[in-house]
Amino acid sequence: RLEACVPLLLLLAAPALAGDAGAPRVTFFSPRGWHTGAQVELKCSGTALKDIRGALFLDTDKIKFVRAADASPDNERGQRRGDVNSTVAVTFDIAPDCPRGQRAFRLQTAGGLSDVQLLHIGGLPTVSEIENPEKQREDANGSAAGAEPINPGSTVNGLLVTLPNGIEQDWFRLDAKKGGLISVEAECSRLCAFEREDGFEAQLTVLDAAGHTLATAGAQPLLLIDPFVATTAPADGTYYIRMSAALPPENNRRVPYRLHAGPFRRPSAVYPAGGNPGEKLAVRLLGLPPGVPDKKEITLPAQEGVFAFHADSGTPTANPLRILPGANVLEAEPNDEPDKATPVAAGSAIPFAVNGILQKDGDADCFRFAAKKGERVNIRLHAQSLGTPLDARFTVAKAGAPSKAERSDDSNDDALGVFDAQTTRERLDPSDTWSAPEDGDYILTVTDVRGMGGAHFVYRVEFTAVRDGLVTTLLPLDNNARLARNSINIGQGSYASFVIGTKPLPGADVSGEHQIIARGLPAGVTLLPAKFKASDRRVPIVLQAAADAPVAAANVQLLAVPVDAGQAKTAAARFNQAVPLVTLGNDPVWQIMLDSVSLAVAEAPPFTLAAAAPGAPISKNGETTVELTLTRRAGFTEPVEILLEQPPRGLTGQQGVALRDGETKVQFRLAADGNAEPGKYELAFTARNKAGDNRTGGGKIYAASPPVPVEIGDPWFRVKFTRTKIEQGKSATFTASIERLREVSGKATATLLRLPRGLSLAKPVELSGDKVEFQINAARDALVGSYNGVACEITVASDDAPVKQIAGYGALRVDPARKAE
Repeated sequence: RLEACVPLLLLLAAPALAGDAGAPRVTFFSPRGWHTGAQVELKCSGTALKDIRGALFLDTDKIKFVRAADASPDNERGQRRGDVNSTVAVTFDIAPDCPRGQRAFRLQTAGGLSDVQLLHIGGLPTVSEIENPEKQREDANGSAAGAEPINPGSTVNGLLVTLPNGIEQDWFRLDAKKGGLISVEAECSRLCAFEREDGFEAQLTVLDAAGHTLATAGAQPLLLIDPFVATTAPADGTYYIRMSAALPPENNRRVPYRLHAGPFRRPSAVYPAGGNPGEKLAVRLLGLPPGVPDKKEITLPAQEGVFAFHADSGTPTANPLRILPGANVLEAEPNDEPDKATPVAAGSAIPFAVNGILQKDGDADCFRFAAKKGERVNIRLHAQSLGTPLDARFTVAKAGAPSKAERSDDSNDDALGVFDAQTTRERLDPSDTWSAPEDGDYILTVTDVRGMGGAHFVYRVEFTAVRDGLVTTLLPLDNNARLARNSINIGQGSYASFVIGTKPLPGADVSGEHQIIARGLPAGVTLLPAKFKASDRRVPIVLQAAADAPVAAANVQLLAVPVDAGQAKTAAARFNQAVPLVTLGNDPVWQIMLDSVSLAVAEAPPFTLAAAAPGAPISKNGETTVELTLTRRAGFTEPVEILLEQPPRGLTGQQGVALRDGETKVQFRLAADGNAEPGKYELAFTARNKAGDNRTGGGKIYAASPPVPVEIGDPWFRVKFTRTKIEQGKSATFTASIERLREVSGKATATLLRLPRGLSLAKPVELSGDKVEFQINAARDALVGSYNGVACEITVASDDAPVKQIAGYGALRVDPARKAE
């Protein structure tokens, strides 16, 4: 669980216009990881990486930003770069007790926060591959003869290079005693070094001195796509590790990796997969070589949730264990039939958990538990989320009535209580909100959907009470730019406009008026009031940074709570955000789930935006204009685009609006369709610089306007046309009756839109009475045929700006000209 924020460490004050570079973006950094208790310097390349102010770590406070300095403008391939600001050296201090594994961070500049990067922290001393770069094309360590020596119990940061004859292999050698454990684990795909998926998969092989393979492996379920192997040395001597490609990358590139080797135990699974907070739990380590001790007693943390368990101090990647209070039941075989079901102790109240292993193909495990009628229970199975190969399904049935079983297979986002988990392995685990139809005993049955089983097919099923509340997320403002703007950057003295998504927690029943609150905002930042109905799924928010707000950053939770203070005390609220790291097309294939959003105060932007409220409501099927005023700082001459990023349903903003140097005002058009919901709204408009990358956000600057009131109302008029025909080269009267739905104060004028080719309106008609007549003319070459969808547009004059409405549609027929008699 991501839970801690790092205070932002600042350098010296930035130059006055440093923020004009826009938001930073990191495209590559090296090394990809280091070890605990050490200082590491990262060489980062990307966009707008100048005036580094610090770093924000999203899940630990055990890594501290030390300094940033200009670096050589060479990239990782040794090629010169034209922009010296695209490369920077950043130094971090890693505490001895820093949690191992991937640690997410963002760099902060005067322009805001960068995209998320992963720094992998290990417990073994780290060395760099010593292959001579000048001989890399010769694959200097590409065979046993050239294998690099490494000490057992170390981590190598290396690169696999694409050579003319294909991707290279890297060989390493170490010494081991007879019976000694040799474990090797690789981090490759998990490093998320490149933003585009190219299909690379690694292969690990351990060989003896004679070149005989002792163990080999490719992708492992625990590590998703990355491999690990483990074996014991059959004799004293030298052993070789070969790092190679099971599937080479589609593009010619260098593949960074971290290779961990040593006598650490690397279990593929742990059983049982969880226990009670603070208890001592005896576990078995599964998947170890024969003869290696496979039992351990651990003390679980007192906090409920997920515990990252490392079998040994050098074990690189943790096995996740789950912590939940209540009964913790272990299966008792045989339990493959309902009448042999392992019982949950009588009187066990929710929450509780059951644990088991589907030990062979076709295995089924049954558990008996008691439930009360109408009690709402979330039942969630964990297997894929534990890194085991089980693709599980469970059923719940009244004891003695299996034909009425309720089945649960793969989960959706709502069942998991998260947003956008489409590429996370948790979706393969079943989850369900269930209520007992009557008091009594029930049978839970767990199977594999493929009928598979094995010694590592570990699972855990947790039963928890349903909690009423909403879960929130920061919605992407552009689905085609998932990598951009998954953090919030606010310039000093400016505003930021975003949209919050909401949904009920699994099984929750939520109603009434709610509001968005912010926890952990930096000094000088405020969230403007944002109230909404519990049924609303898109909630616009606006944040404001004071002109004197310090440049800083924090991890912030944007939560939905009832407006009623009494209800707010008991309601559950949760925030989660899926941040894509690697994409295939526009879809994320690697992403991390966060329980907070990163927010930074940047230096004042070079432009601000103000909006004037329209003088009258906009009608359904109508349009109006809002006057926007852009104020530029002296010297800033870039074009600035204007966007409406958070419209209510049925309202759209004008597309393609840009203000160039010297232009300060624009009449921004708003249009409401027939599905727009009447009501009063607060709209904020956004200005952004033309430079930079819209897809990734690198180099972009955003500044929103203060929100202005805009009202959507019911239409003023409804017209009904009489079907009309007109002959080529002639004139005709197109007549419609008028129904006045609301009173208007200004003069109303009607015109026709979408006339077929060759037809024209003589002039607009001022409305009076209950009828309107349009004089239309047909050219001699007017297109013959029947046409529906001719629109009547009514414009109502206003002191501020005219308000327009589509009041109805008519049909007419164009006939060919008759021959002269």
